Amino acid sequence: MRNSFGVKLGISIILLTVGLTTISLYYFCSVTSALVKRQIAVRIKDIGSTSTFLFTNQDRQNLVKLKQTIDQEAQFSLTEVQKLPLGGTLNSLTPAQIKKYQSTPEFQSIAC
Repeated sequence: MRNSFGVKLGISIILLTVGLTTISLYYFCSVTSALVKRQIAVRIKDIGSTSTFLFTNQDRQNLVKLKQTIDQEAQFSLTEVQKLPLGGTLNSLTPAQIKKYQSTPEFQSIAC
């Protein structure tokens, strides 16, 4: 059975409309998603820079000293890192070391 020209034209217009709508929605979603991600990144950066003003110079020096001390003890071997599954984690310090660092005056001055 042959379809009339009007039916063919109607189907082609419907398909064109559905295609354009799909493309438009995809573009809108991708642009909106990128915009939201950029705005969140800017807001988190603002929060981080604002929170740095909550620390005194002594607190900042304590953070640097504590980080340097921890970095000296926290070492991984390359084989341990390569054995990790995708998304896996590895503890850099033992629970005893964590407790030791949490009891230091540097940590206590920052945590309180």
